[in-house]
Amino acid sequence: MGIGGRPDSELATAAGLELGALGGIRVNEYTRISDAAIWAVGDVVEVKNRVTGKWQLVPLAGPANRQGRIAATAILHHFSCSNGETPPLAFEGVLGTAVCEVFGLTVAVTGANAQNLPLETLRDRLHELPRDRDIWLVCGVGQRAYYAFRVLMQNGLQVKVLSGGMQTYQSRMQASG
Repeated sequence: MGIGGRPDSELATAAGLELGALGGIRVNEYTRISDAAIWAVGDVVEVKNRVTGKWQLVPLAGPANRQGRIAATAILHHFSCSNGETPPLAFEGVLGTAVCEVFGLTVAVTGANAQNLPLETLRDRLHELPRDRDIWLVCGVGQRAYYAFRVLMQNGLQVKVLSGGMQTYQSRMQASG
């Protein structure tokens, strides 16, 4: 597991290229950087999160592969079209999805930081929750998620819940697999 890795952007810094606040190279949706003759992809670039709209570092193979295809398309488009039209593919950002197996268990994560608050502290921490998007709730069997659902709904938040909790979801997946 790689935690706390930073992009190796020393060459970009030395060349005077624009870096983001996280130290990655800033690219546009066509993977072009502040120097119009250069495109960049992969672990060295900062990307926008599709949920939050904020810049972040996502050193994962999936987004890097997609960026590579978009960069190749943009480069070919740049040299074959002189009329200034935009390339046909754009990188729309990341969700940050990663899946791996650890000691026989599948571990996965996706989306923005899916924030864990104990039910006992929920009422005191309502101010930490977003009011401009859905909040998804899940627990083991659904009971605690339902209680949280009621608290959040009564306080005007947009809430969705995985009915039945993780145990029901896992049983359903085993039955269909």
